[in-house]
Amino acid sequence: MKASKRIGFLRGTLAAAVLGLALVAGGCDDGPTCDGLAVSCFLCSEYECYGQSGCYWSSVLDDCSGVVKNCDEITDKIECVDQLGCDWTE
Repeated sequence: MKASKRIGFLRGTLAAAVLGLALVAGGCDDGPTCDGLAVSCFLCSEYECYGQSGCYWSSVLDDCSGVVKNCDEITDKIECVDQLGCDWTE
């Protein structure tokens, strides 16, 4: 194989490898996401509890209970920014 053909082949192989890695690693921008670590229901005040998805306030126990919704489960921007501990990334 001539040197010029070998270089062209290597460039094509390298480009395919880089593209393959980008696709496996998540590629380019996947779009907006909700990231972070949502604050546990048990750590929320009464006011915070009402806004935390998955949590509910028990007036009998005077405590916030439930299973908080994880940030990565949220697909809505408003719900994400309202969830304590979560951040919306464009």
